[in-house]
Amino acid sequence: MIWVYWAAFLVFSSMAEAVFWSRHKGTNPKGLRKDNAHLWLFMMRVGPLFMAWQLAGMEAAVFMVFSFSFFHDGIYYHGRHWLDKEVYKKGFFDTSTTSTALYSPSLIMRTATAAAGLLIFLLN
Repeated sequence: MIWVYWAAFLVFSSMAEAVFWSRHKGTNPKGLRKDNAHLWLFMMRVGPLFMAWQLAGMEAAVFMVFSFSFFHDGIYYHGRHWLDKEVYKKGFFDTSTTSTALYSPSLIMRTATAAAGLLIFLLN
């Protein structure tokens, strides 16, 4: 059941961010400041990750951490494109060139870390 909750969290939080950032383009300051939305969005993700670790074990939590960017960023890019056809034209498979996040991996890096997380999960 934890996988259903994790999938729902990914979809709903990614789409919520797509709506938020589509309305607040270019308004986020860089760095660890109290008004940087990325800091608060990161903190929002810590709770579900801790619950996953407690309910499903370390291997599942490691997979979730390693694959989070692949799914979250992909759903986010798809959502932004759905809201505005002029942005992220590749949808799920796009890469941000304007992000103010501290970590914004390319599609290749997203895919590689998700594959590494899956491998760790399967080997344990």
